[in-house]
Amino acid sequence: MAKRIKRLPSSKRSAPINRFVKFGNLKNLKLKTKNLLKKAGNIIDRRPLVSFFVVLLAIFILIVAGSILRKPKQEATIAPPEKEIVAYSIGSAPTIKVQAQIEKSGVIKVVAQTPGIVSTVNVTEGQEVSKGTTLVSLSSNYQGGNAASVQREIAFQTNKNAKETYDIQKDLINKQRDLTNKTDNNSDQLRDITSKSIDETKSLLTLNQDIISSLNTTLSSLESTNVGGANDAQILQTKQIISQYQSAVNQLQAGVRTSEYQGAGDKPPADLSNMSKDLTQRQLDLQEKALTLSVEISALQLKLAQIQEGMMYPSSPFVGVIERVYVTEGESVNPGTPLALIHGAQKLKAVARVPRDIAQKISQIDVATLSINGKSYKTAPVYISTEATDGSLYSVIFDVPTDFQNNLTNNEFITVELPVGYADTSTSVPFIPLDAIYQSTDASYVFVTKNGEATTKKIKLGAIVGQFVQVESGLNQGDEIILTRTVVAGDKVRRVK
Repeated sequence: MAKRIKRLPSSKRSAPINRFVKFGNLKNLKLKTKNLLKKAGNIIDRRPLVSFFVVLLAIFILIVAGSILRKPKQEATIAPPEKEIVAYSIGSAPTIKVQAQIEKSGVIKVVAQTPGIVSTVNVTEGQEVSKGTTLVSLSSNYQGGNAASVQREIAFQTNKNAKETYDIQKDLINKQRDLTNKTDNNSDQLRDITSKSIDETKSLLTLNQDIISSLNTTLSSLESTNVGGANDAQILQTKQIISQYQSAVNQLQAGVRTSEYQGAGDKPPADLSNMSKDLTQRQLDLQEKALTLSVEISALQLKLAQIQEGMMYPSSPFVGVIERVYVTEGESVNPGTPLALIHGAQKLKAVARVPRDIAQKISQIDVATLSINGKSYKTAPVYISTEATDGSLYSVIFDVPTDFQNNLTNNEFITVELPVGYADTSTSVPFIPLDAIYQSTDASYVFVTKNGEATTKKIKLGAIVGQFVQVESGLNQGDEIILTRTVVAGDKVRRVK
């Protein structure tokens, strides 16, 4: 007969169960288990062997249930969040911010150009004026005298006299020229006459010489036959005749020499006549030019006097509206003293002054952005200077729409974003912002996006231009450079800009 199992008190029977269920909230299970054990105790009393296996089964069930209930709750796996980043794409031209100065061509401050006394103010604020309208009248003294007007009148009369006498003086010069020509012609004719008379004189000279020869023969005969002085009287008379003829011969020979000298075209008398003619002609040419010059100078002096007089009467340079009058009657002004401010049809332009390396790299394809009182205006530069215009700086000029004229003042500064480089970087060196560069001891690198993740790329840097730097190698067309500085390699990223 099987050994009877001693029944344990209910408090001892429940102790193991308490150990298994102490890690969970099992009040209902514990109560049910107690009831089950209580019933099992009754069964054990009647069937000890069966009750033993039942108790083992119950303990096994409690152990399994306790293991399940004590197992910690497994949390759901959560994917790391994507980081929002700002990226810069290779293939778009970078921009740099510079200051540009506004220049208004339609607003001008008229200033005094000569000292004087304000005698009359001819305009008031708000008055519309046309080009040439006299704004202020100046005088040389408080009595209203105007020295510039007197000088202008003197110049006018001088010019008038020069014009009125010009034709008369020109006619006198022409007559002197004619007289010179006729005098020269007369000299030529006299030489011709002299040349023609030389032959006649030579013929007379030959005749006289023949007579002298005949007389000499007669004289010789008389002297050879003069016996006792019978022929003395005839000899004396013959000698006297020979002397007269010899004197005539000498005079004729001198006349011939003189005529040959004066009638020759290559002798000094002819040269003197020609030189006198040339000299007189040139002097007359100079007189004519001086006469013409005097008329022109008198006209210029009149214009100069009119300009000086006009400085005493400042006028409007264009059609516009008087915005401000700065002077009053009786006020003394000096050169540079403001007289009035005129507002006319305006033309606006913005001039940015940049170093040469930036001026040479400004993109001719992308447009610049002008920030004007919180508004943006995109336009391309109308001109980029090829030479330095302000010291070592180059000018980049933009046209500004007249819609902004009321929001801008002359010499005001605005911000301009200039595109540097070219959008097509497949044939040129790309530019990237300096903020995107990471430096190590031996290399430079950037973060780029690849399949939604941040990846590093090693690059080779070139020259720095403003806030951008050239990348000589390491990047490809279309690479997105991450500008956000809070990412690390492997981060999931999403571009927001």
